[in-house]
Amino acid sequence: MNKSGNIRGILQLTISVSRYFHDFFVTLIEQLIPMIPTEKGRLEMNKHYQLNTSNILISLFIHEAKDNEKLTAANIKDYLHQLIINKAFTVISMGNVTNFLDETYGFQQSPTTDYEYLMILKDLPIFTKKLYQYEPINTLNIFSIMDHIFEDVILWGAFIDIFF
Repeated sequence: MNKSGNIRGILQLTISVSRYFHDFFVTLIEQLIPMIPTEKGRLEMNKHYQLNTSNILISLFIHEAKDNEKLTAANIKDYLHQLIINKAFTVISMGNVTNFLDETYGFQQSPTTDYEYLMILKDLPIFTKKLYQYEPINTLNIFSIMDHIFEDVILWGAFIDIFF
């Protein structure tokens, strides 16, 4: 089975969901798990949302399976998208919360941003203080300089991703 890694995407809700918003995120995940079907812990929401004209966009993170016998994150993404766009004919329309998922939008995978790549790079051992202990390598204090460079690049990358 070809694993695709974790997937981050966006779902769109109608504005009428606002009266359910307090417990909405927890209930949505609880209802989606048996509908896809997948296991607890594979779907995650950060409870941030964005207003988009007359709709609400929410972020959903699909964790990759740790077991080769489980659905991959890509499978879950595809199943979820199909369930939503065919809402009139699937169990999505039966849930008191999943019914608010917009069938004209489905599940849209978010692109990985430069900021996310830089956050991954900054944790690689060659770019961290883990190698500071090796004095022969650190004669020019290069790791300290690289820390400052990556901090600046991450900040500028986040700024560009947000505003451009």
